[in-house]
Amino acid sequence: MKDYLELLSSVGKLKKFQKNSILFYEGEEAKKFFILLKGKIRIYKSTASDKEITLHYFNPPNFIAEMPAFKKLNYPANAVFEEDGEILEIDFINFQNLCSENKEFNFLLISSLFDKIKILEKKLSQNALDLRTRLLKYLLENE
Repeated sequence: MKDYLELLSSVGKLKKFQKNSILFYEGEEAKKFFILLKGKIRIYKSTASDKEITLHYFNPPNFIAEMPAFKKLNYPANAVFEEDGEILEIDFINFQNLCSENKEFNFLLISSLFDKIKILEKKLSQNALDLRTRLLKYLLENE
């Protein structure tokens, strides 16, 4: 991963954030994606009553918001730093050029996307369980 981070730093911009800083808001146009280098990011959605529903936590090193950047979508959720952190902000057009020059890097990115699919599959499985089963599973996992 270190070699790939060096490659990405050639097309990215290093940025530091303090705890509780917002990286992006749901609905913003995703022209960039990020690599979390330090800290922890929480991905969440807000309900109409301003309740926050946490979808996932990311620890470094991790790609953040690559799917909406690739698909030219808006960010599907909010991202906030849970602690002081550092990211590499990557402009998608510069990134495309890098991918066309380095095929091995593409496999790293695909692996990251597969990891995100696994996270979604786990969430879907958890949501498919009835309330009683979910409560029992939670209690067993958090003894």
